[in-house]
Amino acid sequence: MSQKNKMLQKFNGLSKRKRSIVLLSAALAVVLVLTAVLALTAPEEAPNTQPATTYLFNIKRTDIRQVKVKNEAFVLTATLQEDGTYALEQMKDVEVSSTSIVYLLMDVAMIDDSKVANEAPESLSDYGLDKPASTVIITMKDGSTHTLKIGNATAFNDGYFVMADDDPAVYIADKSLSDTCLQGPTYYISNTILPTMEETQAAMMTNIRIYEKDVKDVKFVKKTEAQQEADKLNSYNTHIMTSHPGYNPSTDMMSRLAQNISGLTATSVVHYAPTASQLKACGLDAPQYIVEYELNGASYKVKFGNKLNDTDIYAMRDGMNAVFAVTLSTDLEYCLDSPLINYVERLLYMRNIANVNKLTLTVGGRDHAYEFLFDQSGEDPVITYNGTTMILQDFRRFYTSVIGTLLQNYAEKPENANKLLEVRFDNDDGNTVTVVYYELEARKAFVTINGVGEFYVLRDDVETIISNLDKVIRGEEVPRGY
Repeated sequence: MSQKNKMLQKFNGLSKRKRSIVLLSAALAVVLVLTAVLALTAPEEAPNTQPATTYLFNIKRTDIRQVKVKNEAFVLTATLQEDGTYALEQMKDVEVSSTSIVYLLMDVAMIDDSKVANEAPESLSDYGLDKPASTVIITMKDGSTHTLKIGNATAFNDGYFVMADDDPAVYIADKSLSDTCLQGPTYYISNTILPTMEETQAAMMTNIRIYEKDVKDVKFVKKTEAQQEADKLNSYNTHIMTSHPGYNPSTDMMSRLAQNISGLTATSVVHYAPTASQLKACGLDAPQYIVEYELNGASYKVKFGNKLNDTDIYAMRDGMNAVFAVTLSTDLEYCLDSPLINYVERLLYMRNIANVNKLTLTVGGRDHAYEFLFDQSGEDPVITYNGTTMILQDFRRFYTSVIGTLLQNYAEKPENANKLLEVRFDNDDGNTVTVVYYELEARKAFVTINGVGEFYVLRDDVETIISNLDKVIRGEEVPRGY
């Protein structure tokens, strides 16, 4: 038997598993041999022959102490501060874009010296360098200086002719110099108008004002801890309306406003140090809207003027001497345009029964006074009327109807109107709040709080209070659902 046949017979006598291992081992050996052959025959990798990039100024951006840019539009000096940032000496009345400063430093420090337009130009006027459009003086941390002169744009507008220090050659620099060295100061102004607020910070805002010219002027302040404690029934509402005392601000609108002014950012900077005529043209001499607030000890005030187009509006923030263009989103416009009623909590007056000493209702010229006495827990009041103790469950339902009237919309106070009902709260904090309902057309009743009113309620709500008052007086059950 041949050697080949003997090997085949021996292989066939192996188990199936062992045959598989032998075949895999053989295949792996073939792969290894082929890899070695390819490695030996592969051509050597060509060395990198590209020269390293060199620059006009042999400097590092991080070693620059100051950059001074002078052109027809402005003079700008960016100086390194102790904290590592750069401040603009001529623009202390705006917030500076740190990114723009970095781009300026990069543009002047990293001009490629390989793009030579002319090594020995006969006339600098051919390149606009006899009267440079801009001159940049760079001062390093070691006190040494460099000068960059910027002339005309190239024929294809893909760069600018420049000269460096005493070098007689004319070079071509990147067109980004147009932004950093040739434009006006608006390029360097930060487009962030208002800081970003965390969701929880909205409740911390105070001295809030939302103004709309000839329409509304709404003001809120944050409740003090004492006010919050005294007004437990209305504890979800963290603010008080100072422009309309007695009314509660809408928490939904407060939250919506905070969301839309948080991180308010401009699409562009329109003017720096605007003139009176520019402010008038932008509608900022007599703003259409004003939003003010305080947060963490800082005050913010943004004025909104005319619309530029269908989507943008002019805006200006106090403390920043610049006019911005801001996108007027649907939600932001809703907040600015919303009528007063949207900023008011629809429940007319919320007062915890535990914080009332006396409740007096006047109907048809007759007073109905209820005295409140509390035990030490302050949770279970004893309520008396003409010496008679009221049934607490029915009185609570009655009280719910008293504080449950809903504001509907704006209305003008009627002259010499018939008084339907007066409700006076003598509270445990010493304050007295008087709510008066007057007859209005159809099924409406005009309402005032401490003599101030701009809204109406449904007359059915008033008649429900009066009806429940009769039931409480007669000792009848007050219906549920109020």
